Amino acid sequence: MGIRQQDICNRVMAQAQGIAESDFPIDAFPAKVQCVILGMVRHENFKVEYLAAAMLSAAASALGNTYNIRVKGHWTTNAALYIIMVGRPGLGKTPPLEAVFRPLRKRDCRALEKFKAEMAAYQNTTNYIKKCEKKVKISEDGLF
Repeated sequence: MGIRQQDICNRVMAQAQGIAESDFPIDAFPAKVQCVILGMVRHENFKVEYLAAAMLSAAASALGNTYNIRVKGHWTTNAALYIIMVGRPGLGKTPPLEAVFRPLRKRDCRALEKFKAEMAAYQNTTNYIKKCEKKVKISEDGLF
């Protein structure tokens, strides 16, 4: 199995942009994701290994339990992926994680705000219904 055309393009692009060669197989990602990785490595000065691992972790987190695969027989599993980034302090492990997870956190915050608003509306409605039921019961008892 020889060198693929995409591998050559990625290596040329990385070398032209001054990105240090990495043993991480970024060719496992779709072409657009590879471009994002190489762009962020170039502009944000992230390490390829940390950024790619963070992207895998974020993708697995975004999928959550929405998809399952049958591994063998009746054994199914989800896209759970556990990542451990090892490196000395100051090596640049946290910035790629923060950059990759930022959109997910923003989406979670919007969903939480929407949930809180809907829950408040639901509670207001149920409180109003309870008040109405009390009034109806009192009027049936002949107090009004």
